[in-house]
Amino acid sequence: MEFAGNFTHATAIPQGSQTYEITPDGNDGNYYASTRRDAQRSQGILNYFLPAFQFFGEHQLKAGGDIVRIDYQQAINRGPIEYLDGAGNLVRTIRFAGSGRLNRGNRKGETYFQDSWRVRPWLQIEAGLRTEQDSVVGRPRISPRARLAVTPPSLEKLRISATITRISDPANLLLFTRPLDRSAVSTFYDIGGNVIYGPVTSAFTISSDLKNPYADVAAVTLERELPRELLARIQFLRRHLYDGFSYVNQLPASQQVPAVLGGAPNPEPVTADYLLGNLREDHYDSAEISLSQQLKGRLEWTVSYTRTRAVSNAVIEQSIDQPLIVTANTGALPWDTPNRLLSWAIFRPGVTSGL
Repeated sequence: MEFAGNFTHATAIPQGSQTYEITPDGNDGNYYASTRRDAQRSQGILNYFLPAFQFFGEHQLKAGGDIVRIDYQQAINRGPIEYLDGAGNLVRTIRFAGSGRLNRGNRKGETYFQDSWRVRPWLQIEAGLRTEQDSVVGRPRISPRARLAVTPPSLEKLRISATITRISDPANLLLFTRPLDRSAVSTFYDIGGNVIYGPVTSAFTISSDLKNPYADVAAVTLERELPRELLARIQFLRRHLYDGFSYVNQLPASQQVPAVLGGAPNPEPVTADYLLGNLREDHYDSAEISLSQQLKGRLEWTVSYTRTRAVSNAVIEQSIDQPLIVTANTGALPWDTPNRLLSWAIFRPGVTSGL
């Protein structure tokens, strides 16, 4: 049995009170938000290993669970934001209404059961089941998983493993606190200073029928020992997220800023309701090949190449602190690196070694 807790605190204070300006040549003035964020997390974990037994091979059963409590508080004071064009003309303003003070918590419980079954000395199968439930979504989640590891008897230097897992995506409290936060009020102007769109108030609400997001993960790994203590490794990984949380603007397309700037009539004061639903999908696929070597404790090195693809239909998160106007939100994720070459080495002088 284990118990752990931690506390985090973050504060950001602008260096002055000048209006924050965003221009084509960069930002000017002082940052618009003075923030204080505090979070507490406490967790208890219990693991229990049952006695091993024989049944068509050796079984080792493991069970356990954990309880997690998370609390989040914030106090944010946001000042105005102004957008200027290249000539210094005002084209957009953002003001904030409401209080930036809020607190929200989450309670989560998990249980799991796992069987590690050594069918033969060269074949091992692991299967497990995890159940979870939190106080934010409130629905129970069931996550099965299985793993196969085999070393073919005729190829003792080759190891093959395959894993299939369903992972529940945890609820991020920052998403669920947005309806409690302030609202952003945007107004757009023409070159003469006349209002051409807005004011439009951004409000955030949460659907009453949310489902639990989940990711299906599949991986296959092949490792082969080569002469001179070289180890070659190939891995294929696929992780697809379904029913992810995402805020989507509920305003009719004719009342959104692209249509108005394109010639549609200004709807004047409106509220853009961003509704949190299960519309997000992320797709990550990768293939990696690596070569490594360990020379009796003195020299160790690895070189690897990875080809990846990471795309989403909710690349940019919608929030009052994200002022971009997003119409097409599908594409590569910001952290995607399609081609990645990594290498590292450790040399320990003074250690006697040989090939």
